Amino acid sequence: MQVLLVGCYTAPQGTGTGVAAVNGSAVDNLVRATSPSFVAAHPTLPVAYAVLEQEAGALLTFGLAHGGGVIDQRGSGGAWPCHVAVSEDGRWAGVAHYGDGTAGLLPLGADGAPAGPPQLLVHEGRGPDTVRQAGPHAHQVVFAGELLLVVDLGSDAVHRYQLVDGRWVVAHGGPARLRSGCGPRHLIADGTRRWVVGELDATVTGYDEEASGRWRELGSCPSTATATAEPVCPSHIGLRDGHLYVSNREPGTIAVFAVGDGAPTLVGEAPTGGRWPRHFAFAGATMVVANERSDEVTWLPFDQGPVPGAVAGRVPIGSPTCVAVAAW
Repeated sequence: MQVLLVGCYTAPQGTGTGVAAVNGSAVDNLVRATSPSFVAAHPTLPVAYAVLEQEAGALLTFGLAHGGGVIDQRGSGGAWPCHVAVSEDGRWAGVAHYGDGTAGLLPLGADGAPAGPPQLLVHEGRGPDTVRQAGPHAHQVVFAGELLLVVDLGSDAVHRYQLVDGRWVVAHGGPARLRSGCGPRHLIADGTRRWVVGELDATVTGYDEEASGRWRELGSCPSTATATAEPVCPSHIGLRDGHLYVSNREPGTIAVFAVGDGAPTLVGEAPTGGRWPRHFAFAGATMVVANERSDEVTWLPFDQGPVPGAVAGRVPIGSPTCVAVAAW
């Protein structure tokens, strides 16, 4: 079975009410919660997770089968969580806390529910932007093979961890230090390749991770070719059929990049049909986009090559901030 999950912002940040399940044009509110801003699905079970983006951060676990329902809710270990990911083996949920820059790693049981308190990974550092980089701001956690990567917008770094005897410890080589002031937000990992979207300098950069842990830069380019008077604020990044996709919030576009040699090269750009595209997901031959400020999710078909086509459908949802495809 497959279902599209949509997270949101709740008042005062937005108008959403909880995690919604979307099937065609039908919307079913699975769980009502306060700002479940990012959602992720378990890889094999009808279970999903949402971070509740508030000062006392929390992780909500809920079911997807037979009407769903809350399975568990507990503290995630830090402040203002903004991202959650689940390891490929379904044994760990990782939470990024933007507020204090920490990451919380929660062990998952056989039923998909958290089986213990979070292990908290604490970070330090800052960047040149005195407003956005006064301290660490973890924005994403990525399970990449045997590594755990924590993207830190505040210190222009990606922290690297490995699992040793049931605990996450700093991996050999330590963190990857990125270009000063780039403000890394999200990354995509494929083998030893890493592609990072810089929120503060509006760039997409390719790297190769060497055996030493060092990241060798392969090339960088702007995240959009669309002129805008306001900051671009690129947000999410994804990989599909050998092409990178980046959502640019202020121009309201999806930019597409070729990465044959690892260095990103812009090949096209398409409007999302909405305002402030914060996140997207791939669903078969379609891209699904969460347009936060126009309160809608749009569907863009892949019917003319790698650049998505014109909007093929839209569903009104309050302040959508994340979309995820769950299948079991």
